[in-house]
Amino acid sequence: MFSSHQGTFQTAELIRHDIDNVHGLASNTVEMLGRNVEAAIANWLDGNRSVDPNHEAIAALRVKCSLLADHLQRAGVLYRKPEVDELKAQAHSAVDAFEAVFRS
Repeated sequence: MFSSHQGTFQTAELIRHDIDNVHGLASNTVEMLGRNVEAAIANWLDGNRSVDPNHEAIAALRVKCSLLADHLQRAGVLYRKPEVDELKAQAHSAVDAFEAVFRS
């Protein structure tokens, strides 16, 4: 386990906010999700240089958010809410895991 890392809670909250607000009705929110997640992770890594940027928790966070964004991008306005809700839940779980690893 790692010791508490700088800005972990704030980074997790920013990403949670973006996950909650992304939807298939506006492609700009989908594009912003990817950019915002990467920017949040990059900023966090900049303040926590001892962390491997390819750490499993960080990789899982990127993958789950990417899956959500990709699904919404493909589905557009035809997205089905249960599928999106499940992908959002998976992305939130990845955020929770990231926070648990790096806040403990």
